Amino acid sequence: MIKRILVDLSDTRRGQAIVRHATELACSHQAEITASLERAEDRPQPVGRLQGIAAAGWARELHRQSVIDAQETIVAVVDELRTCCTSKGIPFRIVERGSESFRSTVDEFQFYDLFICGTNLSFEDTSLESGSEELIQLVEEGVRPILAVCDEYRPVKRVLVALSEHGDSARTLKQFLQLRLCPQAEMEIVAFNGHGGDRPHKLLSESARYCRRYGVEPQQQVLEGPMSVEVLPHAVDADADMIVLGNSDHSRLARWFFGGAVMEIIRESDRSLFLSQ
Repeated sequence: MIKRILVDLSDTRRGQAIVRHATELACSHQAEITASLERAEDRPQPVGRLQGIAAAGWARELHRQSVIDAQETIVAVVDELRTCCTSKGIPFRIVERGSESFRSTVDEFQFYDLFICGTNLSFEDTSLESGSEELIQLVEEGVRPILAVCDEYRPVKRVLVALSEHGDSARTLKQFLQLRLCPQAEMEIVAFNGHGGDRPHKLLSESARYCRRYGVEPQQQVLEGPMSVEVLPHAVDADADMIVLGNSDHSRLARWFFGGAVMEIIRESDRSLFLSQ
């Protein structure tokens, strides 16, 4: 059950998808939404478009204009959230973060059920750089579960659960079911046969038995390679709209999974992620 949703609107590329996921979940769970963004006085203010910029200052001014454009997009997304919540009767509020925006988000989340953000989350002046590191740090700091939304809104009709041998992977699946995030979606659970033996098949059998108590009959499959190699290509092949992930190594959860090329794939993926530990 979800009753309080904390939403970050700093990811300008995914703002509309974030708003749509948040408002749909709020409607189905009769939940309230809190949208978090940086203080208005900390945002760069709009100026005239680029004109006659000297070569030495071109890159700096281009970046400044990009940040200004991003801030204008944030204002538009906030207006969209207000309009949608008002029309659907969803209780909502807007909170502004101070200079310690990362720590403010960690502290704010203590009494929320779900954090929704973009997969390119960034707390630094709507930076153009990848915000994946901030997303990783949030999970490590206890902001979980997280629904990390991809570029465009995609209805969740099929969920892929990546089940490792660690106990926290099973806890993530249980949390996903208990929250009833996508109760009507089809589910596939995959385990990984990296070390051989029958352990993956036992995991699938027990996880399926648990799912049935929540009215879900999951498909099951054992993939032969390691999770970090197999799960994303399989998500594409299975046409999954969301991937559920968890791991017991709290201090290295996302660095282990999101490292290198895999992090790049997730950042550019067209499917959302449910992250927990």
